[in-house]
Amino acid sequence: MTDDMGYADVGFNGSKDIPTPHIDSIANNGVNRKVTGRGF
Repeated sequence: MTDDMGYADVGFNGSKDIPTPHIDSIANNGVNRKVTGRGF
């Protein structure tokens, strides 16, 4: 989870300054999530 990231602050959007391998992997491979509970 991150907070206050800009569009180009992650590798899959072109950042060369900040390595974000885990976020890049999620973006490239997709996310399968199940939402449970009220309002979440």
